[in-house]
Amino acid sequence: MVIILHGWEGITSSTYCVRTGDRLFRNCYSVFRFNFRYHGSRHYLNNGLIYDTALEEVFKSLSRAAGMLDGFQDFIDGYSLGGTI
Repeated sequence: MVIILHGWEGITSSTYCVRTGDRLFRNCYSVFRFNFRYHGSRHYLNNGLIYDTALEEVFKSLSRAAGMLDGFQDFIDGYSLGGTI
């Protein structure tokens, strides 16, 4: 399975996520597009700077997604994960 992580302030329906997922799926990969909290359509819920310090939550979610297909190798495809400084 390939887990796709969108970029800063992105969303899983961004063109680059959808096109990458489609290409991978057409090449027989299972695809999981992960949406970070307070990004994309829920960006307005955040009143200040976004800190993805909920790493434990993200790790648990990604581990659960990776465990959906036991016996298969998992990959992570991430975009612009450095954030804005």
